[in-house]
Amino acid sequence: MLSRENLSHGSNGIVVAPALRVGLLPVFVPEMYAGLPVWARTVFGSGVAAGALAAVVLAAAFSRSGPPQERRDAV
Repeated sequence: MLSRENLSHGSNGIVVAPALRVGLLPVFVPEMYAGLPVWARTVFGSGVAAGALAAVVLAAAFSRSGPPQERRDAV
């Protein structure tokens, strides 16, 4: 899926890199979430859920902080 995306355009690469890191944290450092409540361990203990949540939050943050895009009126 990532090979089909243009990661050099805009903030795509900036969103993907931290999301992959967050998604891999439960695999490499599983004890990192031991002190969290059960509901948080459920969300962040799964690499897929943690990475997806990070990607959504980062994409939303960058879409709001970036310059406004020109809109074309449909004719």
